Amino acid sequence: MLSRRFLLFALRPLIPLSLGVVLIAAACAGGEPTPTASPVTPAATPADTPSIMNTLAPGTVFVTEIMANPLAVSDIAGEWFEVFNRSDGAVDINGWTIRDLVTNIHVIDNGAPIVVPPQGFLVLGRNADTASNGGVVVDYQYSGFFLDNSADEIEVVDSSGTVIDIVLYSSSLVFDGASITLSPVAFDAIANDQPRNWCPATSLMPGGDKGTPGVTNDSCP
Repeated sequence: MLSRRFLLFALRPLIPLSLGVVLIAAACAGGEPTPTASPVTPAATPADTPSIMNTLAPGTVFVTEIMANPLAVSDIAGEWFEVFNRSDGAVDINGWTIRDLVTNIHVIDNGAPIVVPPQGFLVLGRNADTASNGGVVVDYQYSGFFLDNSADEIEVVDSSGTVIDIVLYSSSLVFDGASITLSPVAFDAIANDQPRNWCPATSLMPGGDKGTPGVTNDSCP
């Protein structure tokens, strides 16, 4: 993922930092044991294997990159955003909701787990076809959710209804053909509240736009 606030706006309602709200508005992841005469340690059973989480604390998964205004392709074909899982356990976001604070809403329905790996990324976008979306590998294709080029929000809600993160951005952070990217030295739910930690991406993608979907973000100046 409560109220929201916009940097540089005169009215700023209080929002708990524990929700990992991003307020951005400045420019800027051996083989089988060899048999021996000794007893072989049994392989891990499902009971021994850590479960994949589906509900969790706010700020555990948060938005780290947003492509609101691609130039190489249309917005319909090329909008996407990235989330990061800061925990040491896998997180299944199937059944979660992405929405803005107005009318756009999408319930993630993958038909199977859609997992954000521990300390890893996942990319969600309007179009998963790399041939037409600017060469972006999209892990999950959504519908009914759009990224405005002037100002918008991304609210991430888990299957229990807990708001995990909210990102709010203004037009000053919408870059033509480049994503809004969170500095890799600011990957936590408190540091991502600071506008100085956000900047335009500089890495060139296959389609010609700039961004780092699914991999380490570019550094901010």
